[in-house]
Amino acid sequence: MAVSIAGDLLGEGSEPSRSANPDLLVVNLAEVFGGSGASARRAAVQRLYAPDAVLLEAEGAFSGHEAIWQKVEAILAQVPTGFSFEPITPPSAHHGVGVLQWKLGPPGAAPVLIGTDVATFKDQRIFVLRVFLAGSPK
Repeated sequence: MAVSIAGDLLGEGSEPSRSANPDLLVVNLAEVFGGSGASARRAAVQRLYAPDAVLLEAEGAFSGHEAIWQKVEAILAQVPTGFSFEPITPPSAHHGVGVLQWKLGPPGAAPVLIGTDVATFKDQRIFVLRVFLAGSPK
């Protein structure tokens, strides 16, 4: 029997959690996208994401800890020195889905990029993280 990609992402066979811990999104932003060093970021991915987690963004889908970590490292390689990711608003969640809006830029200056993370959770970990980029503010 074939399993569809959509079925996998929706968690058929392994139910995503109906509860959500939106604070995981803030920790993800701080430790995975702002962590100090590649090994610390890798450890954060392993701790915060389910083993079968998927990161979805405009350039593709990245499944599993190693692929997610490699994508994060590729993203961070493009971020200028001194820039950081920061939450814009507190995270919110209901029905197993959490949302966090964030910005990227130099501290104390206007952001160069604004994004939104939308996550589903499984076993109190991030199961699917969808990243939407809104571009730079006008």
